[in-house]
Amino acid sequence: FDFERATHYIFNYQYIGARRTFRIEAYYKDYDQLTKGTVFTHPYFELPQVEFSNGGKGYAKGIDIFWKDNETFDFGYYWLSYTYLDTKREYLNYPTLASPPFSTPHTFSAVFKYWLNDITTNVGITYSFATGRPYFNPNNPVFLGDKAKNYHNVSLNLSYITNLFNNFTVVFFSVDNLIGYNNVYGYRYSSDGTIKSA
Repeated sequence: FDFERATHYIFNYQYIGARRTFRIEAYYKDYDQLTKGTVFTHPYFELPQVEFSNGGKGYAKGIDIFWKDNETFDFGYYWLSYTYLDTKREYLNYPTLASPPFSTPHTFSAVFKYWLNDITTNVGITYSFATGRPYFNPNNPVFLGDKAKNYHNVSLNLSYITNLFNNFTVVFFSVDNLIGYNNVYGYRYSSDGTIKSA
């Protein structure tokens, strides 16, 4: 086997002011000589055997945007981030070029933090969103052609600043998924492909 290859083309612009930051990055990544080959066979899923080779390939292209603002709110600040990703790989046991299960085309997060001086506590709330990830459905002739539902999460955290035993101390408290959204990252199927579980 030869070494796998990755060639990255990146354009980045960043502005850092006294109390505001903006960053944008566009990229294209080309993957070549990726390792391929079937390690585990699943005859009941009727996937073709993939011979071991360096014949894999792939790409990733997208854009990252970040904005942080410490100026608008007294004792508070927020940041926003967004990512667009288009990626496909033909590697491992993939019979064709496909979007891998870890990829999601759109992700977004919004974070707000506020300092409560009277009680020396920092309060933060975060909203995160991502479009559904691809997953393998043996009943779909398109490899990794199904996508899970979109991901949503709202979390709350408190950081209480104090002094314990003459040591600077932070007491941290966090609650995740405040809205109780039932997030699903993908599904696993029974050996005959008739039963799936999240």
